[in-house]
Amino acid sequence: MAKRRTPSGSASGDGGRAADGRGGRAAERRARRKRNRRRKVVLPLAIVGSLLLLTGVAGAFVAYRTLNGNIKTDAVKGKLSQDRPEPGNGRALNLVVIGSDSRAGANKALGGGKDEGERSDTTLLVHLSADRKRAVVMSIPRDILVTVPPCVLRSGSKSEERTRQMFNSAYELGGAACTRNTLERMTGMRIDHHIIVDFSGFKGMVDAVGGVEICLPQAVQDKTGKISLAAGQRKVGGKEALDFVRLRHDEAIGGNGSDLGRIKRQQAFIASLAKQITSSKVLLNPARLFNLADAMTKSIRADEGLDSVKALVDLARSVQGIKSSEITFVTVPVFDSPTDKNRLELIQPDAKRLFQAINTDEPISGRKPGAASAPVQAGAAPVGKPGTPAASGTAGTAGTPGTPGAPGGAQTSPPSSAAPPALPPGAVPPSQVHVKVLNGTGRPGVAREVGDELTRRGFVVESTGNAPQQAAATTIEHAPGLASQARTLAATVPNSELAPKSGAPQQVVLTIGSSYTGITPPGAPAGVAAPATSAPPLKVATRDGDQDICKAT
Repeated sequence: MAKRRTPSGSASGDGGRAADGRGGRAAERRARRKRNRRRKVVLPLAIVGSLLLLTGVAGAFVAYRTLNGNIKTDAVKGKLSQDRPEPGNGRALNLVVIGSDSRAGANKALGGGKDEGERSDTTLLVHLSADRKRAVVMSIPRDILVTVPPCVLRSGSKSEERTRQMFNSAYELGGAACTRNTLERMTGMRIDHHIIVDFSGFKGMVDAVGGVEICLPQAVQDKTGKISLAAGQRKVGGKEALDFVRLRHDEAIGGNGSDLGRIKRQQAFIASLAKQITSSKVLLNPARLFNLADAMTKSIRADEGLDSVKALVDLARSVQGIKSSEITFVTVPVFDSPTDKNRLELIQPDAKRLFQAINTDEPISGRKPGAASAPVQAGAAPVGKPGTPAASGTAGTAGTPGTPGAPGGAQTSPPSSAAPPALPPGAVPPSQVHVKVLNGTGRPGVAREVGDELTRRGFVVESTGNAPQQAAATTIEHAPGLASQARTLAATVPNSELAPKSGAPQQVVLTIGSSYTGITPPGAPAGVAAPATSAPPLKVATRDGDQDICKAT
């Protein structure tokens, strides 16, 4: 068996140890430290990470000039919204990675489509914490219905605001700048930079690292006949990898035509790709490293702040200490649109709470963080008014269970003999108020839960259901002759807005919006919301970067 060598060049057997007698053990400890360092994922995506690994290669002028010349600029100057969100938390940084489904050039053979134009096939929002110790990679399903704000079109003219549009239409409309504007409107988070990768670039990077491990619970036969993969764990090349992460219709791996099934596969694949890049097979192979960086830089477009090797390397250096266990993959919480089964809508207030937690560097996985703040996890959420920071400024932990499905920390109370809320002048007893409850939050089951609570308070709830569209405000619509009944209901539902309407039915219609904060407790002054001692479960699916690739794919 070949003998290992110590740094001094002597054999690692007993007779060849260093003078202090610790050479072999010291060398092994150094080797372990190197392996541990390699397990740190520079960034969840190879796009930036591989450049850090190439710092030595890029030091050569020719190599540097070649790589720098590969990168294309995707300018956004003058195209971003004027009313942008404020930065979230000091040095925290938000980077959007856009996978383009352009069929131009070599992409047409890989995309398999006939449509012209360019849409965002995959969008990831990568959040780097201010201390650069954690990262969150949030997947944005392309089928979400969103408001696309005014954007500078590819033609140079400006569009009007468009409501209830598919998210990926923003990229088709006005490129990455419009996608950034739409994300900022949707999340309230300031987007600092973006990178665009196309099909051929993705394929090239996978091939450059020698393939990537994937895991399938069952064999896959794409209905289009373009991909056939055996069950189990195996390594795939660029074309198969592209098909694997784009496949939406094979039920064997959860494909039902929507984005949600493939998003899980994409998250697992990204973690596996990062692991392959940081393996010794790539790190210790200069030719493979250069091929990876060359393929990567040829395939990306970046905004003015990231369109150079130096900028990318500087960014990568700042996050080289992030371990794979400190990278959390999360999917925006959504539900099937009631108006179109092929579209998705945000679950509110869950989505707002998730965006707020990310923006303020609150941990969102179930892993116990090193900091004193508690994680926002499935079963816990920030305490306070939905869509706003918690009263304490940190995320809350699960406490006394709130009402399942009720938004924003709202809770129902058990039947109580305590005095009802003091009624305002001109109001009537709850038993004289007939009300219809509509759910405008997007979260399933809210109308039923609120209706049950109102019934316990003595109101006559005639029906519950979903509002025609999501609503921010909680409103009480009523005919002019039902003003007294509406005032009684408003005293029980704080922060609600009265909306008299001629021709309205002879019942009061309560539409629960994302502003809903709960029901006034028995005996409390009118207009006082239930104390937010706990919040409903924050329904977000997460996985960590070091999770087994065969788990939940």
